[in-house]
Amino acid sequence: MSTIKLEHIPLLENAASYPGWKRHISQVLKDEGYWGHIEGTENAWDLYPISPEPKAPSAVSNAEYVANFHKWWQEDSKARGIMLRRVLQLVFDNLQVADGISARTLWQQISAKYACIDINAQFEIKECLSTLKLKDHKDFDNYIAEFCTDHEHLLAMSVPYPKSDVVHHILRGLPSSQSWTNFKQLMVQLYQDHMDREKAASDNGKDAAAPDTLLNRIVSRLLIECHHIEAESPSK
Repeated sequence: MSTIKLEHIPLLENAASYPGWKRHISQVLKDEGYWGHIEGTENAWDLYPISPEPKAPSAVSNAEYVANFHKWWQEDSKARGIMLRRVLQLVFDNLQVADGISARTLWQQISAKYACIDINAQFEIKECLSTLKLKDHKDFDNYIAEFCTDHEHLLAMSVPYPKSDVVHHILRGLPSSQSWTNFKQLMVQLYQDHMDREKAASDNGKDAAAPDTLLNRIVSRLLIECHHIEAESPSK
């Protein structure tokens, strides 16, 4: 376990850092083969089958059962170790970490304490997204940077953010002049074309486009439009 590098994983400090911590730790546990000690599925043939906690052996248990019992707890201890290496000391002190506490139980403890989604924070982020404004064509970098930051915060909180909302928030913040109104109409058509292609791909059993394809296309078109306006502006 000591060879597993976890320095890239954010420390679990509070509810705000929990989503990022959970996402990274989950991936490490899957990569190392310990995810079944945390969650998993009932079917043994699935990618991550659950590894249930075995009953303690008794005096009549055979040697194989005892060996498997100890092996399970050794692996469970490694899973716990991975989780606890990236928690703040104060968080560790507030957890019930003791012999006989399984990785699954510890995971549930952490989830119960820190997985509460901050509804107020969600509302604040969505409010920011809905009120973002592109001042003019020179404000492109700031506008997109703020949008992407809020977008990433929602993703980190595991909050669904439909493509329709992505398009709506970007276009809503554009200026209200006629030239920008025309641009908005073009972007709405781009969105419709994208959704039509997605449906056609699904109907034909083909893979869907990458998650950020639509966002990247709209941002690219917006950048081109800003450059075009800059080029058409009278020289000062």
